Amino acid sequence: MNALPLFGIAALIGALIAITRTQGPTDVNALQPATTRRINRDFTRLDPSFRARLERMLAELNAEGFDAIMWEGYRTPERAKDMVARGVGKLESMHRLGLAADIISAKDRWNASLAFRNALHDAAARNGLTSGLAGDPWHVQALPWEYDARLFAMAADKRTEFVRTLRG
Repeated sequence: MNALPLFGIAALIGALIAITRTQGPTDVNALQPATTRRINRDFTRLDPSFRARLERMLAELNAEGFDAIMWEGYRTPERAKDMVARGVGKLESMHRLGLAADIISAKDRWNASLAFRNALHDAAARNGLTSGLAGDPWHVQALPWEYDARLFAMAADKRTEFVRTLRG
């Protein structure tokens, strides 16, 4: 096997890691090639009650010395479809309703310590949020998992009313 292609791949991976480590959390959109892949970090796109609890949770985590940030909040239907096509995410995600967010470490991203993940889970619970979806410890949402399918089966107006009755 020729070592040059292997070296080229290693150099490319190294460059991507360097870019990821040096760019701030909001710079990821510059790396997204398609509009449908754009990550949304706009807190105003989230359900107001969820947003208030999420912001309180983030403030608590950061007051404890962590560097928690929202990686992604609201997700458009187009982005959800794109993610499903790439084998990640799901079409009927609470992100699409503005009721979920992915929280990571600003410095360590998804390689955050177990202490960070445990603190995230505890802070979510203290603020009436559900966290720790299997395989996705960064996911935090406004309602327990069992509501996901039920919400998407409802008509939009019924869903809005249902969520309003569950707000804390």
